[in-house]
Amino acid sequence: MKKTGYIIMAILLLSCSIKIKAEPRDSKTAIRGVWLTTNYGLDWPSRTAVTPEQTQRQKDELCRLLDLARDMNLNTVFFQARVRSDVLYTSDYEQYSSIMTGTYGRKPLYDPLAFAVEECHKRGLQCHAWVVCMNIGKEDAIKKRGKNSLPSRRPEICTKYKGEWYLNPGVPATGDYLAAITTEIAERYDIDGIHLDYIRYPDRAADFPDKKEYTRYAPSGMTLSQWRINNINTIVGKIYDSVKACDSTITVSSAVLGKRDNLPDYSSYGWSGIEAAYQDAAAWLKAGKMDFIAPMLYYSDASFYPFLKDWIKNSSGYPVVTGLGAYRLAPDGGNWSIDDFARQINIGREFGAAGEVYYRMAQLSSNVKGLGVMLAPAFNPHPAPFPPIKNAPGEKLEAPSRLQVTTGAVERTITWSAVKGAKYYTLYASETYPVDTRKAENIIETELNDTTFATSDIYPYYAVTATDAYYRETEAVRQQKGAIYFKEGERITLPADNGDICRRVEITDTNGTPIYSGFCDEAAIKPPRRGVYAMKITYKNKVEHFSLIIN
Repeated sequence: MKKTGYIIMAILLLSCSIKIKAEPRDSKTAIRGVWLTTNYGLDWPSRTAVTPEQTQRQKDELCRLLDLARDMNLNTVFFQARVRSDVLYTSDYEQYSSIMTGTYGRKPLYDPLAFAVEECHKRGLQCHAWVVCMNIGKEDAIKKRGKNSLPSRRPEICTKYKGEWYLNPGVPATGDYLAAITTEIAERYDIDGIHLDYIRYPDRAADFPDKKEYTRYAPSGMTLSQWRINNINTIVGKIYDSVKACDSTITVSSAVLGKRDNLPDYSSYGWSGIEAAYQDAAAWLKAGKMDFIAPMLYYSDASFYPFLKDWIKNSSGYPVVTGLGAYRLAPDGGNWSIDDFARQINIGREFGAAGEVYYRMAQLSSNVKGLGVMLAPAFNPHPAPFPPIKNAPGEKLEAPSRLQVTTGAVERTITWSAVKGAKYYTLYASETYPVDTRKAENIIETELNDTTFATSDIYPYYAVTATDAYYRETEAVRQQKGAIYFKEGERITLPADNGDICRRVEITDTNGTPIYSGFCDEAAIKPPRRGVYAMKITYKNKVEHFSLIIN
């Protein structure tokens, strides 16, 4: 991938921070994401838009942020599509957010979620619709919405608690409503995932007003805490099953509180998912009702490392992605050092985390403490394929075939056969044969949607794999060893051989008839017509044989 001017800045920064070093991963796959917050326009949009000119500025602003995500070698954008019972997409259930136009319910001149998905895919980024679940909004905001507010339209599933409105998890219809709105997104948009947030009770809400529902719905012998945990588990299951029934290739994930539960040797200080919000995300994974989770571990030291390790231990083999608080680097967010933050990335990878997701985009785009410019060179030097969905149905695809490499004046064009059912292709290259597709450093580009790719990165050997809709990668088709490809009419460029001196070149056709025999001067070698030839190059210290393929 091409990088911006960030690279030069990153080299200077890294030279002054030698303690920062990316640790090797056990796997080349990773979820590298960023939460792109639309609530209050924190990350985007910075301004409302009601005219075509203003709308274009909004679009351009989002594209610049997505360009940065690509340049940082991230692969996933969690785009906040549902804010506080208001949305950034066309819905039969909820009104447009005032964030877009300045007026609640006013439809913008374009569909923000559709645009975000399209622009993400152009850049090889996944787009997951980030859905805030239980929070409806503060009382003043709900009053302003009037009869169109969710409490006015669906009072039976809404509850006011300490000046704010929430969906009531104790009402069975709440799960049905959330399943309906998430499935609506899955049906209407070409999204890669549904990402749930605030899928829990309000924080430290032991006095949440649900005693009536508890008396009516709780099974005999179930405590209030057990019932509340079960309510959230049931809602998660409804959402997961509904989305998967619509499209089984859409991943369902969740941002969860950073601490699963209180640990024997490390206190959560009452701020774990189970204790504070009746959120038992490990149970979702164990039941197979979540494809991955992103614990929001915006803590330091003893409040970070033991709890991340606990998540991975209780993941039931599903990916755990470290949710990192990039905002903690800012002076008003904690003023963390970049070395401390880098340590969280490195040790998370050592523990076996499946990647990282950063909260939030503004800290990356503003390059707080140099984080934005160092991500690609220090931590993400190569593109990362998305990890396979656990327990995906069906079999892996067949590998691509007919890999051909054509050498031009300044670049090479690689082509291969299409694979039915492929979501995308990944191109690899290396100096040695065969190309080892297990190594991340051999990845040239991933998320390719076409079967032709031109690159100025010239390598002796290339390989291509296909990936299905569940992110399972096929075996590779590899360039034939010793084969050199050119387009018809192009001058022959001889392969470099570590400075060894070329003495003579001989080209013959398949019958052994001489086509060229003479000096190594490339200008003197006439390009043969389309076909397959044998090329012998005599160097000072050895003789090499190649298949010369003109196409």
